[in-house]
Amino acid sequence: MNTSIHSRSRKHLIFLLHAAAVAALYTALTTLCGSYAFGPVQFRVSEALTVLPYFTPAAIPGLFIGCLISNFLSGNIFDILFGSLATLAAALLSYALRKRRFLVTIPPVLLNMLVVPLILKFTYPDCAEESLLFLMLTVGAGQILACMVVGYPLLLALSGRVGRLLFGGEAAPKTERKKIVRPSGATRKTESLQKTETADSPRQTGQTDAERSKAPASDRPLG
Repeated sequence: MNTSIHSRSRKHLIFLLHAAAVAALYTALTTLCGSYAFGPVQFRVSEALTVLPYFTPAAIPGLFIGCLISNFLSGNIFDILFGSLATLAAALLSYALRKRRFLVTIPPVLLNMLVVPLILKFTYPDCAEESLLFLMLTVGAGQILACMVVGYPLLLALSGRVGRLLFGGEAAPKTERKKIVRPSGATRKTESLQKTETADSPRQTGQTDAERSKAPASDRPLG
């Protein structure tokens, strides 16, 4: 009982540490982008972290909290609320698509391409005169660069030993692990004995026929 409680507590602690680390890293990277993290033409290198739900569900609250804190820098309540919710929804979808690795980067691109231009168009005075299509193209281009050009190579890099060190057994979804069934020692021994018996059976039959041919006629079976 105590072992089970300790194990659950340890998992919860690891989950919280991963979520906090993702949130802190997202916030730091967004801050480094400065004014390029907001506006009609924006590029957040922190959006490359949206691939992390592929490895651990802890990245979902981590990305949401990190985006929420980062959007406070804009001072726009609509960006803080709806922009962060778009990141949360994208993280949930990416986690749901984790069994198809090449699809993980698509939700953050599409959702931000749809939601962020609306926020810019109707809540930022500087973007009011821009067309919605133009804003969708510029935001979408920034997301493609961050999520696919930077994020997908990051996903591939973390899929190996580095990912296992950071995320433990969660670094590779179960569907992508090929289980190799190897015969046990007892099974191999049984198969070897069967092969030996099969190889000896023709010789044993030959010896019986030879002995029958040498036997007296009286001892031979009739017919």
